[in-house]
Amino acid sequence: MSCSEDCKCRPGAVALVFVPGIMGTRLKNRQNGESVWDPAAGLEFEGPSGAAIEIKEQREQEMAEAQADEEDSAWEVVGKWFQRRWIGVKERGDGVVERGRTARRYVGVVPRVSDFMFAGPVKRKQLLVNDNVQEESDPVVDRKDDLLDIDEGTDDYFRIYTAVPPSQVEEKRRKGWGEVHWDSYGPFLKHLENKGQTLSRLYPGLRFPVFAVGYNWMLSNEAAGERLAERLAEFRQQVVDEDERGIGPADVKFLVISHSMGGYASRAGFAMAGLEGEVEAVIHGAMPTHGSPATYKKFRAGESGVPAKFILGKNAADVTAILGFCQGGLELLPNQLYRTVDNKPEWLYLKTGEQDPEVVDIGNGAGVFDFYSRFDVWYRMIQPELLAPELGAQAREGSSIEKHKLAMKVRLGEISTFHASLADNFHNTTTLVYSNNENDLSFDRCEWAGDEVSDGSRDEWQVYRHEYHAVFFGDGTVSLYGPEEKQRHDAAFDEWVQQAPHEYHPPPPPSANTADYKLRPESAPGDGTVHAGAGDHPQASGGPKPLPLPATEEHQTFFNCPDVRDLVVGELQTLLPDIHSKLGG
Repeated sequence: MSCSEDCKCRPGAVALVFVPGIMGTRLKNRQNGESVWDPAAGLEFEGPSGAAIEIKEQREQEMAEAQADEEDSAWEVVGKWFQRRWIGVKERGDGVVERGRTARRYVGVVPRVSDFMFAGPVKRKQLLVNDNVQEESDPVVDRKDDLLDIDEGTDDYFRIYTAVPPSQVEEKRRKGWGEVHWDSYGPFLKHLENKGQTLSRLYPGLRFPVFAVGYNWMLSNEAAGERLAERLAEFRQQVVDEDERGIGPADVKFLVISHSMGGYASRAGFAMAGLEGEVEAVIHGAMPTHGSPATYKKFRAGESGVPAKFILGKNAADVTAILGFCQGGLELLPNQLYRTVDNKPEWLYLKTGEQDPEVVDIGNGAGVFDFYSRFDVWYRMIQPELLAPELGAQAREGSSIEKHKLAMKVRLGEISTFHASLADNFHNTTTLVYSNNENDLSFDRCEWAGDEVSDGSRDEWQVYRHEYHAVFFGDGTVSLYGPEEKQRHDAAFDEWVQQAPHEYHPPPPPSANTADYKLRPESAPGDGTVHAGAGDHPQASGGPKPLPLPATEEHQTFFNCPDVRDLVVGELQTLLPDIHSKLGG
């Protein structure tokens, strides 16, 4: 149902509010205001800048005005001919200036990428966890919660890295557009804005402003939910103040669209910050509904894919230095309600030789959180020494690591508390849009595979060699040996140490009889990060409406897929009649 142009219903606004995923919010250092998280901004943005868009519209208007018509005198025809030629000269000049803007955009990518591509664990921890971290200094155990703030975007940022015209920069900044990573989300925000104009023709009494809400993803999603509540109150007042029709606060309705972990942030807002009644409906896109084993994989082997590895973490050391302190990221671990694509709770497996994979008993339900706190088995999630990269080799011994273990257990205890509160709570009008593309495989389980270890049980195996600091294409491989082989090798090595100094040509040190284990690749349909089960199974208890599709874009650019956009807009149109009726339509 829609309105006619003669509709006499009360005017109103349906605000579309976008909430990005983890690492999708631009962050700056609170003290000096410098941007610290917007890696590769502009790297994939190939469209015209906002300035070019605005100038092009101006030139088109000038050209339309310079067209000769039948009533023009001969001199006017000649004058307009010269005017059109001059406009063509200006257009060529505009093209040169735009190429300069594009060059600045790509030049600007280099330092943004190099901040992380060439930064080791210490620098990463210093930028995002605690600025007191220094090489070979006292260990920094805790995250500094007031280190970072949301980067709302400077004028230069908008001009160079986005497609927002200069005349709209202040408006878009107030709407939060500068808070999110443009390459991932900017095109979708513009798409929603354009579709909002179409929807306004169907519902002449309604307007559809588009907002974005970033958050500090180093903190808990509970804090993100609180910020969402604060921003919605600000947006409501902003819409009322800027609408010349005299609407009131009750005439502003909200519809939230989230991406990935933004689903946790918005759900936390509904369940913990009292937002349920403030929002009419929510559409979650590519949400890891009850966590993702990909988080475990990141802790053990770094990010997947070459570009992501270098920027987000090429190995376990790079990732742990940030993710080990990132409360929001830790909340992405599989929780007590987790299910795989085939609807099973077990997600960690061990495959030895040609044998069938065996389930590794890490506990079911809430017991899984105890596993995350274990540091005494080789397949543990956290390598404690990687939490303190500033200590270097000293991190493998001493009481400082015990402090890190205790602090890590506190953070993990907090994620258990968070998920006990979040549980399977969803807004009462929720849609899940997710990918089941069999060409974009994702982790719905993690499986260690390797050869038989010579002796001992699985939990007795120990790490002989690891790839925690692999520089290029390490895959997290660990070389393992049993207790008897370890004892034999230690004795042989001690003997070699005693004899080698007395040999003119000492033999090489003795090697151990080990077996290599590594995590097998992704195997479940999805979007390359979130598997299809995240959308398939939550509605088993009734609730969220599933809308699966084989998305053509991978996880981070999920909303740049045309089919995803069509599905979201179609769902908006399904939801609007009910919202419209609440506004008196």
